[in-house]
Amino acid sequence: MHLPPFPHRSFPVAAAAFFLCLSCSKDLPLPAGLTTVDLTPSAVSMPVLRTTLPASWDENRFSSPAVFDLDNDGKNEIIASRHSVLYVWKSDGTPLWRAPVGENASTSNNHGSSRMYCSPAVGDLNNDQFGEIAICYSNKAAVYDHNGSLLPGWPVSFPNSSNEIRSIAACDLDGDRSCEILAVKTSDGPVEIVVSLKDDVGGGKGGVQVWDVASAVKSNLDWPTGRENYLRTGDFTGHE
Repeated sequence: MHLPPFPHRSFPVAAAAFFLCLSCSKDLPLPAGLTTVDLTPSAVSMPVLRTTLPASWDENRFSSPAVFDLDNDGKNEIIASRHSVLYVWKSDGTPLWRAPVGENASTSNNHGSSRMYCSPAVGDLNNDQFGEIAICYSNKAAVYDHNGSLLPGWPVSFPNSSNEIRSIAACDLDGDRSCEILAVKTSDGPVEIVVSLKDDVGGGKGGVQVWDVASAVKSNLDWPTGRENYLRTGDFTGHE
């Protein structure tokens, strides 16, 4: 938190619960009804590992797990992109399903052919009252339903490029209560695409549609992947 350069700063908190002074050079008088705060450090419990979720050796790369109620039963599932396999566990840690990238959960394959670089985008992406999971791997993006089946028309490939997609997000760009999938790849532009989840795309026959977003350089976004690039340096000078 950034404070103005005042010598003293006071904050009444929670209905006159206490008085807090930050960067004070001397004690300040307390307003009526307020008491001081004991800022003496106290012992904090060490974190305790509650359980380890069963899965294969696949590592998580740079991704983090997501938590969402996929099947609308009032209990959250745990979703993780683990290298080439998408895993989903129940809230109690019981495996629900797993799917190698680009394949349905019903496959007998245990591993996919490409890694997932980033975390999945999870939510009710097509407004059907169930959760969907969007992932990216290689130069492709894929969307799964809550049972581990690929939605019709997925996966899709980044147009005219074999470079790896390293960032994916979901957002309702046009306000029609169905999300678009946004993806950013590596290397030369254009580096961004938007993929529609609309059922009426393509003359009402269903499917997906891909748009290029013009980009003349490697990345004209300030921080498109949360790290900007594999060196995690960002574009501080504006040269790229």
